[in-house]
Order: sequence, then C-alpha cells, then structure tokens
Amino acid sequence: METNYNIFALKRSACMISIYIGSSSEFSGKSMIVIGLGLKMKTEGLKVGYIKPFAKSQDSAAHSIKEILDLKEPIEDICPVILTHDLFMQAIKGKAKIIDKTILSAFNKTTKGKDAALIGGAGNFTDGSMLGISGIKIAKLFKAKVLMVERYKDSSTIDAILSAKDYFGKSLKGVVLNFVPHEGIDYMKKNVAQFLKNKGIDVFGIFPEEPLLHSISVEDARDALNGDIICAKEKTGELIEHLSIGAMDVDNAMKYFRKTSNKAVITGAHRTDIQLAALETSTRCLILTGGQMPNNIIIGKAEMAGVPIMVVRDDTLSTIEKIERAISMLHLSGKNKIEKAREMFDEYFDYVMFMKKVK
Repeated sequence: METNYNIFALKRSACMISIYIGSSSEFSGKSMIVIGLGLKMKTEGLKVGYIKPFAKSQDSAAHSIKEILDLKEPIEDICPVILTHDLFMQAIKGKAKIIDKTILSAFNKTTKGKDAALIGGAGNFTDGSMLGISGIKIAKLFKAKVLMVERYKDSSTIDAILSAKDYFGKSLKGVVLNFVPHEGIDYMKKNVAQFLKNKGIDVFGIFPEEPLLHSISVEDARDALNGDIICAKEKTGELIEHLSIGAMDVDNAMKYFRKTSNKAVITGAHRTDIQLAALETSTRCLILTGGQMPNNIIIGKAEMAGVPIMVVRDDTLSTIEKIERAISMLHLSGKNKIEKAREMFDEYFDYVMFMKKVK
C-alpha cells in the first residue's frame, strides 16, 4: 500500500515507538510481520531495533531477523533469555532470578539511538507468566503498543483476539489475520474485519495463504524425517510447496497430481502405480514410508526425471505430522522468500493506518 503519511514526523520526535508483536498461538506468522514492518520502516528512513525477550531454545527466527534487518547488536542481546528446564525448576522452587532486569538491559542496548523498537512475542502472549515475563508484562514494561498476528482458523480465533483486548486494553492497536484461504478473503473483509472494528479492534491486514512462504526444501524435509535420499541427490535444494498423500486409486491420483505443482508425494513403497503417476507430473520428491526400498524401475525413472526419492521408516500418518510441523517451524530464509514476504506486506498491510495508530 502506498505511503502517504509523513512518517518522518516520528524521527523528529524524542520518543521512540515500541511495538509488541504477539499472538495467541504458535506459528501465526509473527516473524513475517516483524520483517515486513522492519524493512518498511527502514525504507522510510527510520532506525529500527528488534528484541525477542525470551525463547524456549536458541531462536532461529531471531537469527534470521537479525540478518535480514542488518542489525549490529549481538544475538545474546537480541534474544537475552532462554527458557531452560533449570530456569523453570528454579521458578517452581521460588528461587528464580528476577530476569525482567536482564530483558530491560538488553532492550536498552538493542534500541539505543533507534526510532522504533520491534518486540517479538513468544508463541502465546501468556507464555512466561510463571517467570513474570509474559507478553502482557513485557508490553507494560516497555510501554509498547500491541499488534496481534493470528492464524485464522474459525470463530475461536475471534475469541482469542477479544481475549487479547481484555488483557492488553487500550495498548492493543489492532490485528493481522494470516493464512486465510484466497476464497475466504472477501468474507473476512466484509464480515470478520467489520465485527472486530465494531469491537474497537482495527484489522491492519488480511494475508492470504502463500505456498512459497510455507515451503520446505527436500533437504530440510529429509532432516525432519530422518530419511534417506536414494537418487537425484543433487536436487535436494528444490522447494516443496504442497504435500500429496498417495492413498487413492491411480486415476483419481493422476487428476489431483496434475493440478498440484511443486509437490511431495507421500506413499508406501508398494504403491508403484502412485509413484509412476507422480513422476509424470510436477513432483519435487517421492517420500516412501515404512522403510522399504522401491523397485529399480522406479529408481531409474526418478533419476531420469530429477526427482529425489526419500525412504523413511515412519508410517504415513507420522510422516505427515512430522513434515507439517517442520514446515510450521521454518522461518523466512532465502532471497525468494524474503522478497515475497516484502511484496505481501506492501500489498496487504495498511501501513499508513497502522503508523497513525501507534504514533
């Protein structure tokens, strides 16, 4: 969306704006919004800082955002607290150190001399409550405006947004609705967005599903599944955008395969008919479950077609669950994904309205 708001007025202000980007569930797309906001602000001439106050492990999203936004601060300041088992045990015993001081110190370091501070929330804005560092407390500590990013599922998503308003009060400036099927965009604009507006919650963006942003390389899929690539190993950098389950009859499978590009087909080693059908269409990888090898004819055809075959020991259901979780956990990386994220942010996020609300 074209910027027609005098953003440089913010630079002349002595007050830095702090924005907490949170959600009520994991994998809602917060990193994409942080990156989109950060890049947009930088193009407007603002100096941007970023902090992820805490994470459950060494946070790959924080590393990616540091690189993409070209932040000079060390990762230890950008993500200062790791929620280890020992830390939780100390909290249970009432011996946990007061870690909000650690977070505040890191915040001051990462935002010194900046015009805007982006604060990345945890999976759920209530995470960290037992340590006194929930999203609610963090937003208050930094006097931050709050932007919620929600993966839209059903009415429960609206319930979560309304609950967030109860928690954050006037600090909640609005919401982004993410992963909306293309056919549902108009409904969301006309009904859900209007409902939320009537409740005093602005919708700054409704983002459609985008296969590229939620793709996974064959190599990353192999790592997630602990699989073995038995042919076309040079193609493991290719991106899988769709998953197809080869459990149907071959005629129906072929119809579906022809309509679905850049896919991985998950099926058993005994389903040679499904494997052959997959190799005749736009397939990035054959994933064979149950630990059995395919026959030599299939291997030869896959090698000629440049389609890696991955053999995994899990059954089909477990394989699907593992790869879907791996896709959910992947963060933006690679030039194509970052550029697509930037394009989508510019197209679907009302940056002008948002900046007016948080100034």
